[in-house]
Amino acid sequence: MLIDSRSYSSGTGYRYGFNTQEKCDEISGVGNHTTALFWEYDTRLGRRWNVDPILKPFLSSFVVLSNNPIIKIDPDGDDDYFNELGIYLGTDNSKTNNIQIVNDNYLKDSKFFIDANKGIVNNITAVKYSQNFSEFISINYKSGSFTVGRFKALTVFSAVMNKYAKEAGITEEVGVYRSIGNDLGHWDPSNKKIEANILKVKDNKYAITNILVHEKAHKDYKGENSYLSHANIYFTAFKHKSFDKLDENTQIGFIISFADRVMNHIIEGSMGSRSASITLLSDFNKYFNGKFSISIDLTSQDSSMWNYKISTKNGTTKPLFPSKIDKYED
Repeated sequence: MLIDSRSYSSGTGYRYGFNTQEKCDEISGVGNHTTALFWEYDTRLGRRWNVDPILKPFLSSFVVLSNNPIIKIDPDGDDDYFNELGIYLGTDNSKTNNIQIVNDNYLKDSKFFIDANKGIVNNITAVKYSQNFSEFISINYKSGSFTVGRFKALTVFSAVMNKYAKEAGITEEVGVYRSIGNDLGHWDPSNKKIEANILKVKDNKYAITNILVHEKAHKDYKGENSYLSHANIYFTAFKHKSFDKLDENTQIGFIISFADRVMNHIIEGSMGSRSASITLLSDFNKYFNGKFSISIDLTSQDSSMWNYKISTKNGTTKPLFPSKIDKYED
């Protein structure tokens, strides 16, 4: 918005104004209105005309730039971009799909750029300023309580989790907790919140997304925790598009966790309840249609000798014996 009695013109050929959006001076006067792919924006109010199609329960649907137009940009009007302070910058479209945290020195480098229309980061220069997500969180979180580093770790971790929570179909804000256990996240029924474990950080964005899908399924199962329900929760996560983006070793790791719970349910259950596990294994094999399959061996009189094998297009594992795990362990 222009100050009264002042004016500025860059000529008739340049159509863009605040935050890279195109100006629409004929609607509300010079500099008072901009437009983007997903919004119409009144620069005097700092509000959009239409509601945000992406639901954020912690923000009004008319808010733009998270009420922070100084450090956040949104060239298409669809969402925020992040950096070391939790501002999403974009992607370099690399095949590793890892999350990198870029320090503020990139702002001084004219060769570092973001394509405002596509959110593309120049990865050649970004490498100089970036750090693996897990490394950034570990170093800063361990700097101690009430330090700038701890604050940065919590801020960035929360921002990353909540960005990929949307991909997982989660509409509420994801919380943060710390645990030295094996769980990467959990559904906390006491405060009815999905939370991510800051001490167990994954670098791969699709792994994070799939973990959050898993925790959403816990919420949808209303906290039920039997071996069978937990196996069904894993299967729900397998059917999410993020699972297909994972490397095979990571996929097999999740499948082993799934199979352990199926086998534990078979071992502890009655003949009637075992049929549900057998059905689930059949559904698993049908869904993956040869990409992955699980076969079980229950021939021994000693149930501790019951085992399973996982087959892929590259071969079959040796017999695996299910780990005895707590029903509540994620």
